[in-house]
Amino acid sequence: MQFSVAPWRVLDETHFNAVKVSVEIRKKFTPIILDLAHQSAKTGEPIMTNLEYYFPNPTCTGRASKTQILRYFLVQIMYCVLESGFCV
Repeated sequence: MQFSVAPWRVLDETHFNAVKVSVEIRKKFTPIILDLAHQSAKTGEPIMTNLEYYFPNPTCTGRASKTQILRYFLVQIMYCVLESGFCV
């Protein structure tokens, strides 16, 4: 994870706690992420791809084309616009 500004300096308590939870989740998956990075370095395959990389299908559109796969996990990218106007 990379932050352009230290989260504890710019976030309120609620949002800072959300960042801390996501850091803990990332810690849990760090061994898998590192394994995927090593595999990617050896094979040249990307770590994250869309579903069509592993399951080629020209009819795979919409949400499925935006879903990322890390070989073992499906990851749905989520966007929302907050009341403040920031995109997440």
